[in-house]
Amino acid sequence: MYGYLRQPDHAFTPSHIARRDKVWRVIEDIVAAQKEGIGGPDDGAIFNSSILGPQIQVAMERTGHSKQWIRTCLRHYRQKGQMKNALLPQSNRNGT
Repeated sequence: MYGYLRQPDHAFTPSHIARRDKVWRVIEDIVAAQKEGIGGPDDGAIFNSSILGPQIQVAMERTGHSKQWIRTCLRHYRQKGQMKNALLPQSNRNGT
């Protein structure tokens, strides 16, 4: 379903890449903690609310973005294959 996200960067517009990279800088630390894991492959930080909550709080303080916005970005990341390109704007939703 999200095979188009596996394309190389030059297949996307520079503005979409810039937006993806901006979002990535916000959630990168959270995702890095997820990759370290605390058990099985689905037990990383973005799946564990006791770990995720404090990390979102740190990201909020560091970036000034709202909790809801950060959680939405993490949801897109999870649902679209846990890859950086999952953060590209959804063109069928007018850039959101």
